[in-house]
Amino acid sequence: MWKCRVFFAFLLMLLLAVTSTTHSQSNRGEHAERSQAKMVGRFDDNIEKSSLTRNAENGVKTAERNSSKLQELTSEFPQKKISIQARSREGLSSKLTCDACKLIVGRLQDLVRQQKTTEEIIKVAKDICKVYKIEDDRICDLIVPLYAEVVLPILRGTVLDPDELCGMVLGKACATPFYPGVMWNITMSDTPKPPVKPRVLPKPGSPTVRVLQLTDIHLDIEYRAGADAECGEPLCCRAFDANPAPNKSREAGKWGDFRGCDTPWNTLEMLFQHLADIKDQFDYVIFTGDIPAHDVWNQTRTAQLSNLERFAGLFRKYLPEKPVYVTMGNHESVPCDRGGFYTFSPFPGFRIVSLNSNYGASANWWLILNATDPQEQLQWFVDVMQAAEDNGEKVMLLSHHEPGGLMKAFSWNYYRVINRYENTIIGQFHGHTHKDELEVFYDLQNRSRAVSVSYIGGSITTFSNTNPAYRIYTMDGNYPGSSWEVLDYTHYYLDLTGANKGQVASWQKEYSPKEAYQMKNLFPEEWDHLIYRMKANDTLFQMYNTFYYKSAGTSPCTDWTCKRNMLCNIKQARADDAEICNDL
Repeated sequence: MWKCRVFFAFLLMLLLAVTSTTHSQSNRGEHAERSQAKMVGRFDDNIEKSSLTRNAENGVKTAERNSSKLQELTSEFPQKKISIQARSREGLSSKLTCDACKLIVGRLQDLVRQQKTTEEIIKVAKDICKVYKIEDDRICDLIVPLYAEVVLPILRGTVLDPDELCGMVLGKACATPFYPGVMWNITMSDTPKPPVKPRVLPKPGSPTVRVLQLTDIHLDIEYRAGADAECGEPLCCRAFDANPAPNKSREAGKWGDFRGCDTPWNTLEMLFQHLADIKDQFDYVIFTGDIPAHDVWNQTRTAQLSNLERFAGLFRKYLPEKPVYVTMGNHESVPCDRGGFYTFSPFPGFRIVSLNSNYGASANWWLILNATDPQEQLQWFVDVMQAAEDNGEKVMLLSHHEPGGLMKAFSWNYYRVINRYENTIIGQFHGHTHKDELEVFYDLQNRSRAVSVSYIGGSITTFSNTNPAYRIYTMDGNYPGSSWEVLDYTHYYLDLTGANKGQVASWQKEYSPKEAYQMKNLFPEEWDHLIYRMKANDTLFQMYNTFYYKSAGTSPCTDWTCKRNMLCNIKQARADDAEICNDL
């Protein structure tokens, strides 16, 4: 899931470029940040690689020595010194992030008002990137020009001042003063919400439908076994890395690598060969987004289309008879974070709705110009849901981003729709985080009553610190009167460590939630009960943490702060809604 990086590449002059595109590679940075402000991108070890915390203060003096344009841009630093705090596993301080955002946005807007040319601003951005060692010089030279034509028109067109803009992008912690334009509401249907229908299990032996979920492939055709897995760039294990691995321990594995590397072609094809062998175990496929690698500084339209064609070709070759329903990830387009939405009924009484969550993603810089229900997608969503309710259909929702990680207004409006149509929605299916997790939705009038579940599938990519994985859901379905409820799922993974050591590379069952967690069913209230069972039972929680990283064994979570943050993430399906966790 890297979020598409580039809004911060300009607005923060690449100071936050890494943070808006990457998952946390630290043990628990992501849990703390998502529980505080889930719409903000996660921090990761790439920031440590680029020595940001060590160089931020010294970089000002270096900048003054090396560039008059940098001196102009950073002249306010001595008067408004940013507090630099030590890097911790919770990430850089939000104070640093917010102050840096407001300061640099102000300076950039000054350059725009002074009618500096695109070339001049690009030069400043490149210099800052290099002087502060935000990234390798090569990446600085590539990423800044790539997004100039997108970001600069937005800076020229926005009416937001630095306080408003940074509050909108970074969330509540930076929203001073509060900008009311951040929040907006869609119009709900005039049809009153019907009485809540208790969910019931089907009769034993009832027909079922089985659904394969794939997500976050992140295919890297430049992956090379033996390349340096600790190359110092945001994405490693690549054929054209400047320096070879200095020793065996840093060599990329044959089937992939935990250390900031994406999916090799041989691993992806091996997966599809395996899926072809078990094709009788699922009826259709849902793909919840993200095909290209994370080299967002070096992507083109041609390359993206080539990746899409390669991925589609695997379905044609190995699963030609299987229907595939997709949702757009934030990496599919160039620039990333644009896409479409649709609805389709594959079976009588059952409907799939695929939403474009890029329209609610904080890394989508176009939202700076207008974040109010872009393309009227959520209003369309309400209309589709009302029609489904009127027709007695059940609905499966697909989108890429986890709902709690979206911008506040989008997330809160989406939450309202889920509440209103809880009788109709059988489940939500997402990706983006690369982890095996979930979010529980609660009644807006009774915050203790769970109403829906967001299933967040584990990624195929190992980026970062996770094994490749996929899921097969078993649903009641495709007979008259079926509930279409999710009855259980089985999570499969590839033991990457064993495979890279020469063991047979094979996909194996990791767990099924009913069995592993001793759940009665997969209804929302049962998932809610699991949260509090894990709070009281550390053995149960540690099992969840193991599955979260898909049995990679890379990230223990033993202290209460870490544990609470992780449990809060499950409850916090609405962005910037920390109160829901008060009872944890």
